[in-house]
Amino acid sequence: MSGHVAAIRGAATRRTINVLLWCVQALLAFVFVNAAWAKLAGNPEMVALFTAVGSGQWFRYVTGILELTGAVLIVLPTTRRVGAALLATVMLGAIPVHLFILHVPLTTPGILFLMSGCVVWGSAPAVSGSRPRRALRARSLPDR
Repeated sequence: MSGHVAAIRGAATRRTINVLLWCVQALLAFVFVNAAWAKLAGNPEMVALFTAVGSGQWFRYVTGILELTGAVLIVLPTTRRVGAALLATVMLGAIPVHLFILHVPLTTPGILFLMSGCVVWGSAPAVSGSRPRRALRARSLPDR
């Protein structure tokens, strides 16, 4: 009986984690599509931001394309880890820029980095339960 209860609790926990991951993925996709749209459409605030950074406007386009690519990949089940890793990498680059060049708090890129990292971690096969791990079996060598 206790094994049955443990199995039910394990399934409920996996289901809860998957629902939370999907919510985080949807939020990340929404945020990064909006951010990419502002960068690619030439929003005056984004133009001023990248001018202040001093990297040139070409970097605004590269960042927008990376954010849009990550946002699309994160909502597809087979590529969500890749998309989350891409977005985490973009935010990993934004953190020092916010801290050392713009001299603004790193709250937004820090939170987005952590959320993307949670999706990468939560999408691992052992956590999400989407692909069961196979137990390693010791192979016996044939006797000669």
